[in-house]
Amino acid sequence: MFMFLLVSCSVSLLEFACAVVYLDADTIVVKSIEDLFKCEKFCANLKHSERLNSGVMVVEPSEAVFNYMMSKVNTLPSYTGGDQGFLNSYYSNFPNAHVLDPNIPQEVLKVRPVPEMERLSTLYNADVGLYMLANKWMVDESELRVIHYTLGPLKPWDWWTSWLLKPVDVWQNVRERLEETLPASGGGKNPNDELLVKFLSCYLSVFYSFVTIVLFFRQGAFFSELHYAITSDTFTS
Repeated sequence: MFMFLLVSCSVSLLEFACAVVYLDADTIVVKSIEDLFKCEKFCANLKHSERLNSGVMVVEPSEAVFNYMMSKVNTLPSYTGGDQGFLNSYYSNFPNAHVLDPNIPQEVLKVRPVPEMERLSTLYNADVGLYMLANKWMVDESELRVIHYTLGPLKPWDWWTSWLLKPVDVWQNVRERLEETLPASGGGKNPNDELLVKFLSCYLSVFYSFVTIVLFFRQGAFFSELHYAITSDTFTS
């Protein structure tokens, strides 16, 4: 699976603290996500199905937690057969976790127990599947942090999806501003896609011309038959 990792670490003589933000490849950051590094152990978003979504996560690296997870891989069920299903079994109480509040004062953070898990606001994992249900975001669009293109066949890197899903424009607008670091990565241009678009345009033009000609001749034949019927002796009698 493709992914992006953002790591923030602070090191001193007496402590080592590190947070890792995981982002699926079908997500795009549209606003600062620095607040995610205020998550202390494990954070993710709860989707409409009451299940943890692993597309955007914050984790505190821990060898002990990793080893314990590995010991449970063969015994805990996974409804997806992959990481998301396993994490839902491992963090079975996740739906009851509190929502991460990045604005909690430091004085409060120092005295409260560190939560084992916290839920992320929808702003950090805005699901385009939910967008399609209402044809709009169910949260303040100006406050969105991360958009997640969860719909399997409608991924934003496929040029034609923008015709069906408006939030794909956000992805494409960013792509068009990219410098060309890899072949076909600059300006959102892809030679294969451009060739396909030209082929489809040519095909549609020819098809339209063909249909127009057929309709023209059929229309001509219709009027000829109508004229014959009007002027014929059979019709006038």
